[in-house]
Amino acid sequence: MYDIDSEKTFTEKIIRIEKIHNKMGIQFHVFANNDTIPVRIAPVWFLDEQNVSFKENETVEITGSKMTDDDETFFVAGLITTSDDKITLRDDEGFPLWHGYEKRHRR
Repeated sequence: MYDIDSEKTFTEKIIRIEKIHNKMGIQFHVFANNDTIPVRIAPVWFLDEQNVSFKENETVEITGSKMTDDDETFFVAGLITTSDDKITLRDDEGFPLWHGYEKRHRR
């Protein structure tokens, strides 16, 4: 679960972007502290609805929470700022904004 009390903000360059979870979600990797860090973003459809995209070699500021699942450590993004966009992915309590979003905004 996303932990708002452990949120950290860092600025790094995206080195790789990939689809995860049966190609339903987007994750990118940044290089920080001599290590490649996976950052889980959001479902593809949610990013499309927000008209947001990311590019490799783009510098981004990420606010997120570090998590571990099945011995894999990664960050879950709550807010991402690029030179062109700022996208909020989670509410003040850490819940994903896309939960229920599709039903409210698609007809």
